Amino acid sequence: MRVVRLIRTLSTGELIGEGGVHTLESSSYGWPEIGYKFRKEFWGQGYGTEFLRVFLEAWWRLPRTSARIQVCSSSVHGQGEGKAIEQVYANADAQNVPSQKLLEKVGFTRFMEWTEPDTQEHRLGEPVTLVGYRLSRAVIQH
Repeated sequence: MRVVRLIRTLSTGELIGEGGVHTLESSSYGWPEIGYKFRKEFWGQGYGTEFLRVFLEAWWRLPRTSARIQVCSSSVHGQGEGKAIEQVYANADAQNVPSQKLLEKVGFTRFMEWTEPDTQEHRLGEPVTLVGYRLSRAVIQH
């Protein structure tokens, strides 16, 4: 399941990017995976921060029920045996320092780094190092 939103400027309605939950269970870690991308000419202008803050506030307000999911143990903030605080997950290319800073600015914590074949068309199959981030419901920063 994907919950993706188009991101437009308020003043003109111009489409500048997209973002949201790209999968409810990330293939790597089991938590819902948050992602975003913006047109290059809009990088560094605060749109990423604004989008993530608004989207995450709406995400955490959604109704919840108890659920059992399988997650990577290195991503867990525990509440006791077999229980974990709900989280969302994001990753960034290790070379993309501005994206890592954005995730940290809104409260995400770095917890993992790995290398895998790239899935982007212009680098398909080439090794890429990714950094995994997590954010628990209790750690929203404004």
